[in-house]
Amino acid sequence: MLILMLILALTISTVLVTGAGKKDKVVKRNQISSEALATAKDVLVGYAYRNEGALPCPDSVGDGLGDSCSATEGWLPWQTLGVKPLRDGDGTCLRYAVSAAYEGVAPASLVDGDFEIQDVDNNTRDIGVVAVVLAPLEALSGQSRGMGSGSSSVCGSTDSSAQKNDASNYLDTISGVNNAASNPTVFIQADNSNTFNDVSIWLRTTDITGSILVCDAGYTLINGVCELIQSCDDGYTLVDGSCVDTYGCLVTEAPNNGGVCKNIVCDEGYTANDGGQCIADGNGNSGGNGNSGGN
Repeated sequence: MLILMLILALTISTVLVTGAGKKDKVVKRNQISSEALATAKDVLVGYAYRNEGALPCPDSVGDGLGDSCSATEGWLPWQTLGVKPLRDGDGTCLRYAVSAAYEGVAPASLVDGDFEIQDVDNNTRDIGVVAVVLAPLEALSGQSRGMGSGSSSVCGSTDSSAQKNDASNYLDTISGVNNAASNPTVFIQADNSNTFNDVSIWLRTTDITGSILVCDAGYTLINGVCELIQSCDDGYTLVDGSCVDTYGCLVTEAPNNGGVCKNIVCDEGYTANDGGQCIADGNGNSGGNGNSGGN
């Protein structure tokens, strides 16, 4: 009887210790994932501030470099963001989706993003989301992450079509919402289960408001600077804030030597007109032509 009691006590102790160990492992995994996602959000906001609101394009092969924005979703481009690879608690690199208005370009004004975040009951948690970062965690049943015909990159495979780069082998479906949709509009956040283990964080427009320059009425955003909207005389077109003719010459210039723009310098009291001729301004002497020659 004593021996049986000892065996039972040992069995119970083993179960308790094993259970506690598994719980500690899950807690540590979740903590690593949460920290990686928080870091990803911070560096994306920093990138937007340095680029007037633009966010990087997703990475298709896992080398950390943003691609040509041909896809909405891919790997988080950690190298473009200037950080080391960001991985979840299972060692998988983070995935990333970005709205078209912010994808590699600075938006002219603060606009809503393309994405909606829902809970497991399909209730809207957030809308107008600019970007979503996801920790895929371990592969679930039916997911395969083979290299295809490529070799291993830091996060994926050099073969862009390999299972190793396919969102469906990382992101999951629940409540009718597929986080791996090719052109996602809705992402879902839910508790982990045997069929769903995505963990996510997202950027709202308010997260990057300060990085987007919104111009006052009468001005337009040109190369990150608010320029006064101009109207040009006949024969001239507004290009990057300046009125130019078909040769690209300014109103103070005239085509010379086969279309080369030649600067016109006028005497005091005279101003070059659209044709590059010096004419008297309000304070000039209308009796002369005022042209002191070009340079």
